[in-house]
Amino acid sequence: MRILIAAPLLLVAGCSVQNDPRNGQTTIGFDETIVTNTTNQLGNAVESTAAELNRAGQELRNEARSIDVDVDIRRRPPGNTGNSN
Repeated sequence: MRILIAAPLLLVAGCSVQNDPRNGQTTIGFDETIVTNTTNQLGNAVESTAAELNRAGQELRNEARSIDVDVDIRRRPPGNTGNSN
């Protein structure tokens, strides 16, 4: 499904339009090299982003494992809600 969104953008990136108003001609060219280069750059950006997200996920996982919770389970007499420390 996502390729349907990206394909027109890649095709537009590879097109060159030349307009000659004197002769009333418009020439549309397609450069496969530009599309290939754009696709490669897009793929590299996606891989880089995925790697960065993976690193961030690892850091979050490590952070979540090192959380310490200190619970005070001492019993207080009824009516004494203040902190005795």
